[in-house]
Amino acid sequence: MNIKFAFFLMLFVFCTGSAFYADDKKTSEKTEQVEEETGFGLQARIFTQVKKPNTNFAQNFSGMSKYKLTPGDIFLLTIKAGIRSDGRIANSTEYYIQLREDYTLNIPAIGKIHAKNRTIPWLQNYIDRRIRNIYPVQYVNFILKSPAQFNVFVYGGVLLPGNVMGSPILRVTDAISFTGGFRPGATYRQIELHRDGKIIKLDISKYYTKADFESNPELQPGDKIYVPKAEILAKISGKVLYPGMYELVPEETLQTLINLAGGTTPDASISKINIARSDEKGRYKTISIPFEEASSFPMKLGDKVMIGSTLENNAVITVAGAFYGKPFQSDKPIKTPQIPIQITIPFTEGMTLLSIMDALGGPTKYALAEESYIEKKSSDIVKVNALELWETRDSSLDLIIEPGDSIIVPMMKVQVFVGGEVNKPGAFPYNKSLTVSDYIRIAGGLTIDASGRKWYFIDEEGKKERVRAHTPVKPGSVIYIKGNALTESDRKMQKAFLITTWITTIARVTTSVWDLVDRARR
Repeated sequence: MNIKFAFFLMLFVFCTGSAFYADDKKTSEKTEQVEEETGFGLQARIFTQVKKPNTNFAQNFSGMSKYKLTPGDIFLLTIKAGIRSDGRIANSTEYYIQLREDYTLNIPAIGKIHAKNRTIPWLQNYIDRRIRNIYPVQYVNFILKSPAQFNVFVYGGVLLPGNVMGSPILRVTDAISFTGGFRPGATYRQIELHRDGKIIKLDISKYYTKADFESNPELQPGDKIYVPKAEILAKISGKVLYPGMYELVPEETLQTLINLAGGTTPDASISKINIARSDEKGRYKTISIPFEEASSFPMKLGDKVMIGSTLENNAVITVAGAFYGKPFQSDKPIKTPQIPIQITIPFTEGMTLLSIMDALGGPTKYALAEESYIEKKSSDIVKVNALELWETRDSSLDLIIEPGDSIIVPMMKVQVFVGGEVNKPGAFPYNKSLTVSDYIRIAGGLTIDASGRKWYFIDEEGKKERVRAHTPVKPGSVIYIKGNALTESDRKMQKAFLITTWITTIARVTTSVWDLVDRARR
């Protein structure tokens, strides 16, 4: 019984131990997978600020065991012969020796030796042993004094393309640094190293995130480095660890972008992901996809990804000024508000100025778009041109909105123009409660030459519409009071000139609703 019990006990321990080991292995594999998939926010902007390397050889070069000998290397051989025949200590003798193109070294007392595919420690031991076999010396030292220098041609998406001075102790990123660094929009994940008739693709992000030295190799004579444009640059904001702009390679997906940004935060909403994507004309459209489809969703250049939060958000932003208040839904004209709106909108991560303008129909024809601004929660003022952003939909002009921001688009002072046979013709502030007779009275009343009740509205094309004393007046209207028949042609010309000037002025400072609708749809 004891033997059987011991046997089953050993079997139990072995099986359970294997199970525990298997669980630990699965856990380890899972952990390694997570570490491999999530990143540390290595964003594109980091590579526009590449620092110049330390080229001081004595400080920059530490280990020589793996140094690849390169023609042009300069070595220092020091020999101290020991005690002279007269009993005095011999002085040290130094020799500077350069590695030749055929990888040979001409060593005093030894002669020519072949150094190709040799290491510095091997050369040190070999030269020390050979010299000691020939002479009774006290000290032999053979060191690399100065690495070889050679030209490396760097071109493409760098600030100052051309030849830079390379060295076997420097890497590809060092050569790029000597050109001033990457241009905006240049790739850092598909760099081409042209070497020995071959093209080696390099993703230097692996060098910085995973210490993958093969992705950033040391330089060699004849190297050429080409930096192409990045094929896919996408921006991610919201509930990820490291929001910002990232480069993707063509086979990578939305899930890759999320992983590059360090993954989602605990309060991220995983019900859906919003992607703002532009079409051929630069117009953005928002796409919403379930979170589980992220691993198969391909990314495109210029995509903007927004990941929301599951937490209740009481933060708001304020919008005031010349907005329509709702988006255009059809080809029908929309009534232009005559007074500025002022509303509050719940804040959500990823909001931009353009997305808010889309929700409110954009600036009206009475907007003073050049005077638009965003007042930050900190009271700082950021000036914007709302109309330029609205018309061009240029993402480079767009701004991220933060909680507590106030967006202000001032409205022009809407005026009514009164001319013809009135005593004080001119432009007067619009008031929706005033009628034609009220504006005539504000303009100083009728002159003695006024022709009865021949009062008109004049449109932008010069067409007349008969009006009465109590006719309501719209903002921007032109009221014209006709006079009696005139015999003085110069007076007719003055009146015609005055009306033409007013019509031209209106055409410059206002835009018809139809034009605005068309512009919003382009």
